[in-house]
Amino acid sequence: MPSIWYETFGLVAEAAALGLPVVASRIGALEENVVDGVTGLLVPPGRPEPLARAIERLWNDTRTSRAMGAAGRARVRDTFRDDLHFEGIRAIYERVLAEPRSARQSPTPAEKRSGTSSMSSRPQ
Repeated sequence: MPSIWYETFGLVAEAAALGLPVVASRIGALEENVVDGVTGLLVPPGRPEPLARAIERLWNDTRTSRAMGAAGRARVRDTFRDDLHFEGIRAIYERVLAEPRSARQSPTPAEKRSGTSSMSSRPQ
């Protein structure tokens, strides 16, 4: 995933889930989702020479390439599981719902413009 633009990690996760090592630019979510030297290789954005060297390294070293692919697959399996995702969302809702309702409510856009608030008259 050579890029000079910020990218989401979707393609990185898909490649890793397939057991492929990832070569990605050291930028944005790509940098956060490739463990350099473990699940793939990170290269400076906009620099074709390091990108070519990284690709060549994995092409010529099948043992390293397979090990990085296996590590990436394991990382996706262990990190991006549905049950962990849903548990995280549930925990956020529980934390928010445990707060007093008045602490969760913010003024409406009209209240912000007028400088008034009807929060005290809103149902609890």
